[in-house]
Amino acid sequence: MTRTLLGALCLALGSALPCNAQSACFDVPVELRGPLQSVRLEALGVQSELRIGLATGEVRTVSLPFGGGSLAELDPPAAASALRVTTTPAEGSAKVLADDARGPGKAPRAIGRRGHPPVLPARPRPDRARWLLLFGGTVLLVGLRKRPRAAVGAGALTGALIVALPGAPAAGRELRGVDGDFARDQWLEVRSAHERLEFTVGGATWFDVRGGEPARFVVEPTGRATLGAEGGEVHLLRRLEAAPLDPGTGRPVHALREVWRRSADGVWTALADWDPGAAFPPPARPVAEGAGPPGWLAAGLPQGVSVLVAAPRGAGAPDWLRITGFPASESPERH
Repeated sequence: MTRTLLGALCLALGSALPCNAQSACFDVPVELRGPLQSVRLEALGVQSELRIGLATGEVRTVSLPFGGGSLAELDPPAAASALRVTTTPAEGSAKVLADDARGPGKAPRAIGRRGHPPVLPARPRPDRARWLLLFGGTVLLVGLRKRPRAAVGAGALTGALIVALPGAPAAGRELRGVDGDFARDQWLEVRSAHERLEFTVGGATWFDVRGGEPARFVVEPTGRATLGAEGGEVHLLRRLEAAPLDPGTGRPVHALREVWRRSADGVWTALADWDPGAAFPPPARPVAEGAGPPGWLAAGLPQGVSVLVAAPRGAGAPDWLRITGFPASESPERH
């Protein structure tokens, strides 16, 4: 009863709280009974929908991801108790097993509130229909070269059709980075994209939706899911068990380019390229006062600790790396 009341209070206050703040991604178990084509969980504008085909009388228990807004302040069972459930068709049933809901807790405090990379929408690319229309229009114009008026009309019509046809959606580039706290040996993989990201349900996961519509999860029976937010940025954070550093020496496992180090007193220094296994790099060049890495990489960093940021290169390397508490010595061995 207490959890239900907390959930109701959460929903009542939710409209005054943002739904695009970083949130833990709960795993909510749901007992399904057919006939069922889909089930949707909803609260505070956030949705999680499973598309599934269950015959009449068929029973299955699945786990759906959920989170967002003031639900993040509740424990997982209380958050699960606040969800509204809709089934299609209505004859089917879906029971939320609130007491079995689980969550990863809060993201590591030293990492979870840092800046994320800006992501841009993908540009539509011309599809096959446009190219065929352009080719056909060109052939038609060549054939009408002795009839100027007809050629002008055909050219205008071809151009209008090319402009009217929508471009095929291009897949937006996903950015992947690693955020770490060297001293605490805590590491997060951070994936960022415009509007949508795919992931596997389960594991310690947090998400951050910025701008656009509230978060929407679409889940497949296989356990694969898509986190989307129309018109917004989607960032997915997952705990990493292993650091992107050699466990013996603390040196990088990928080549590092565009390397910057911030001292504990806040001064940024540009360093030379750092290759795997090599000694700590020397300063690369003098930099202007106030210069440093991109602003989002420096956002949300704690004061009074050293920081290393870089752009890794090589097979399997993330797009960016940011480590706080990185030793200021020239030999950053881990002890």
